[in-house]
Amino acid sequence: MKEKLESRYGYFMVSSIIYGIFFTFCLYRNLHGVTLPFWAAGTILYYVLAFRQLELKIKKDTVIYVGAALLLGISSVLTDDTFLHFFNVVGILLLFGVSLLHQMYEERKWGFGRFIINISTFFWDIMESIALPFSQTGRFFNKKSGQEDKRLKYVLLGILIAVPLFLIVVLMLVSADQIFYNLVSTVLSYIKIDMNIVFIICMTFMGIILIYAAVAGLVNYQLKEEQPTCKNQEPIIAITFTSILCAVYLIFCGIQVVYLFAQGATGLPGDFTYAEYARRGFFELLFVSILNFAMVIICNTFFRNHKALKILLTIISVCNYILIASSIYRMILYVTVYHLTYLRILVLWFLIILAFFMAGALICVYRSKFRLFFYCMIVLTIGYLGFSFARPDYLIADYNLAHMEVVHMDDIRYLMNSLSDDAAPAIAKLDPDHIEGASRAYSDAYSFDAGQTRKMEFYNYFYHLNVKYQNSWRKFNVSEYKAQIAAARYMDEHEEDKQLLKTYLN
Repeated sequence: MKEKLESRYGYFMVSSIIYGIFFTFCLYRNLHGVTLPFWAAGTILYYVLAFRQLELKIKKDTVIYVGAALLLGISSVLTDDTFLHFFNVVGILLLFGVSLLHQMYEERKWGFGRFIINISTFFWDIMESIALPFSQTGRFFNKKSGQEDKRLKYVLLGILIAVPLFLIVVLMLVSADQIFYNLVSTVLSYIKIDMNIVFIICMTFMGIILIYAAVAGLVNYQLKEEQPTCKNQEPIIAITFTSILCAVYLIFCGIQVVYLFAQGATGLPGDFTYAEYARRGFFELLFVSILNFAMVIICNTFFRNHKALKILLTIISVCNYILIASSIYRMILYVTVYHLTYLRILVLWFLIILAFFMAGALICVYRSKFRLFFYCMIVLTIGYLGFSFARPDYLIADYNLAHMEVVHMDDIRYLMNSLSDDAAPAIAKLDPDHIEGASRAYSDAYSFDAGQTRKMEFYNYFYHLNVKYQNSWRKFNVSEYKAQIAAARYMDEHEEDKQLLKTYLN
């Protein structure tokens, strides 16, 4: 495989250069535009052609991973949420990594831990392979030129060494002498450098190196396919500590069932407020739930099979579902009174995903060949795709405005300033006259009454929303377009508020 890569050096280097240019065109200062799914599709095409050059057959199951990667790219075009933009790209890269491992290895033999180790090793191998494009380029030109260009090679090597030394020496001397500093400043004033061009060149170079290194890392390093025998620990150890934990969990879960779920319809236990009750136990229960999931996997991986251990792990799994249900219930109580925020909706989503993960861990207790990592990967991919396509910021704004008995201007400021522009269409449905509160900054500066300050904040928000986006097809985003349409419609419907804005700007 290594020989095939080197023998087809010309193809891989030319295709990597084309990919680097395409990579920069799609992603330069643009992690949310319409070019993102095209980048994902272009990366898939690059690897399909690369596998053909390496005479590797494309496995049918790979379509699951690449299809999910394309959907993540599409979801980025549908939202203005920077959190989702970042993790969509991370998810695309992770799915590509898993699909490449699936192509090269028979990963069905891998357990959960082996898969984590191998995928981490693969990404590390890519980092180690970053130098390979340079070394293979050197060997390629040496073969072409023989010994005739040794002097040129030495000159280029000397220049490569001189560049960082030159920069360090100049920086030191500039700090040491004012006259030399003035001379360097004068010289630099005549050199006009567009930093955009510099960044574009750097990004293109990075795209070339990384895509080549990914192929090189795939074919130059051999991961361990065999699952090491580690299920050899004495089960009595696990039976001892899990039985103690089971006793604690059964008592705690009994309390949850009797005092929490049974009395939930009539009110909270004791003298707690909603905020005190939800905050007091939520994060502790979340931590314990994650710990239990890890403990079931560890016990099932390292300890020999034993009927008593299986029963105890089953009890812990069932109790963990009660802990997850308690966490969800507490958060719902909190949301009912204090409404949604991004963190709250993210935590609720994570708890649902954790419940599915726990089901996979429980299956592993009774079916040792169950592909837990693949199962968790599918659950996480489907769950995250649903979360991404749902546009959480819009859901938060829509839910909060629909469930608030009295809408205060402070609540609207949270939606305007803390959420992305996904929330703009929901905010545009509001009428400032039906909201309470005012802005002291506007009223103190311009002697506006409460109603005028509200109109001022709303119109100012939609005015800036309407003019903030560039008319670039490369950066076109559906959510931003919808926000712009909502802003334009609001401004048309509240034409009389424009004079207030002019007064503020003048």
